[in-house]
Amino acid sequence: MGLNTYVGIADAHGIESWNRKEDTTAQDRSMKIIRADANRQRHAIYYEADMKNIHAEHVEENLKEGKWADALILLRECASEIRTMPNHAKSIKLIPNPDLDPWS
Repeated sequence: MGLNTYVGIADAHGIESWNRKEDTTAQDRSMKIIRADANRQRHAIYYEADMKNIHAEHVEENLKEGKWADALILLRECASEIRTMPNHAKSIKLIPNPDLDPWS
């Protein structure tokens, strides 16, 4: 059972982007951080999560089905570690929660 690191953006509605870290560049990751910072009103965060492949497959199934909130819940429950930016740390505990999006 392998372990990979996944990176992306999540917000009040769930996971917005999901990539294996090894499939991204430092520039890709920097752009995700900038995008999350630009959308903090929705509690957007940049994350790096270490997950077993079997758990990552379940997250991916949810994403394919458009179940972004469920995918984020699985990420939070199954990741062996989640890292985020210091100014995003409180939001990871609050999302998913669409009521936190001032535009919905």
